[in-house]
Amino acid sequence: MKKDGIYSDSNNKHILYPFLISFVAAVGGFIFGYDLNIIAGAQRYLKDVFELSPQAFGFANASALLGCLAGPIVGAWLCDLTGRKKSLMVAAVLFGISAIGTAIPRNIIEFNIFRIIGGVGVGLASVASPMYIAEIAPKKIRGMLVTMNQLAIVVGALSAIIVSYFLAEYVSAKVSWRWMFASELVPIILFVIFLSMIPETPRWLAEKRQFGQSLKILTKLHGATEAEIEMAGIRNETIGLRDAARVSFGELFTPGIRVAIILGIVLSLMSQWTGWSIVAIYMPTIYAQAGITVRSEAIFWTIIPNLANLVYTFIAIYLVDRAGRRPLYLVCTLLMAVMMSVLGLVFVLGIKGWPVVVILSLVGAPHAIAIGGLTWLVVSEIFPTHIRAKAMSFCTVFLWVACFIVIFAAPPLFELSMKWFGVPSGLFFLCGIISLASFLFVLKKLPETKGKTLEEIGDVWTVRSKSNKAKADEMLIEN
Repeated sequence: MKKDGIYSDSNNKHILYPFLISFVAAVGGFIFGYDLNIIAGAQRYLKDVFELSPQAFGFANASALLGCLAGPIVGAWLCDLTGRKKSLMVAAVLFGISAIGTAIPRNIIEFNIFRIIGGVGVGLASVASPMYIAEIAPKKIRGMLVTMNQLAIVVGALSAIIVSYFLAEYVSAKVSWRWMFASELVPIILFVIFLSMIPETPRWLAEKRQFGQSLKILTKLHGATEAEIEMAGIRNETIGLRDAARVSFGELFTPGIRVAIILGIVLSLMSQWTGWSIVAIYMPTIYAQAGITVRSEAIFWTIIPNLANLVYTFIAIYLVDRAGRRPLYLVCTLLMAVMMSVLGLVFVLGIKGWPVVVILSLVGAPHAIAIGGLTWLVVSEIFPTHIRAKAMSFCTVFLWVACFIVIFAAPPLFELSMKWFGVPSGLFFLCGIISLASFLFVLKKLPETKGKTLEEIGDVWTVRSKSNKAKADEMLIEN
């Protein structure tokens, strides 16, 4: 029995099943991380093979993110119409098409087209995976289980870098980058097999008025007593509401709900513009700017910060249902402002070698512990069930727009910083300023949601829509 109350003897026997099916859904996050980060190992090969300008180089790195923009839009419709599970299956198919296509392109246009297709899969998985986990997770460990999706993303990113290193070191430079993209087929095949073994979420089934099947799955997830209580809350929310598939996007801006939408959008922008996205994608290039010019060596040193990121994500999993969402955000946004400023000073002071590896490893901590992983968690839990798919999709579009802008703009901005200041630090200092602004936003606007059912959180916005803001804030702040 856990002393902190997160677990108890009465529900221990019901922890394993939701954990296992959350793990399966999180494999979507693994492929998401693998797909987006395999480009880090291949980018310098692509630049030489296709003779890319800084702008074309930036687009090749960011092209998948164009697909990521479409993925949530497709996901909003698909998750409501066919369910969360089938949406993940569609994402897996898109991943497979992209893996094959990016391994055999004849020119950069073909490469970008297949990266965009894979990006649609990433965007779809970025909505469906955390939504699936949030809707099946017991409320007291929902934070831990949804954060598993972030852990899977980190493990996927780390795996992509390790695979890239071995291919760069031991396979001919003419074809090693092709095998980097083809290697994604292995986890994709496993994902499809595992998906066939898990159920649909009980909340989606209830939206489709399949209450008997919904209760059956809830009982397997939480036990009979807790299932009856949660089912009552789900019934109260769904009965009388229209089918989610017929809810318009305009309803996301009704009084009360629009407050949650604004919160979700800002957190999504924060997750990309505070700095880690630039560092993660362009790490081999950053190492080259810091004097590590051998390709395989630059890829190898990229492994160390990604390993550190894995450790930080375990810390996030431990803390999220104990410390809560708000305190972690506050500490980590402030810490990210400090770390991005320190990274900028690396180049100002001309620091070389292992200190650069250490600093890049520390930069990932605030993102992994809060800014990155908790964004998926908070956005997956703050919306009522009948609009969750569309609201999450809407916020996730902003996340991918922000990610595309920063990844596409990074090479020209690095070049501009070099021209103006003689070092690439300008972009890092800018991210530090954005991180500080994020701290101030979280301090003023972000409520605490730990330990509450999705229905309790969703009710808050209904209260707000009736102009009872004080009562709504009290409902969220109370623990």
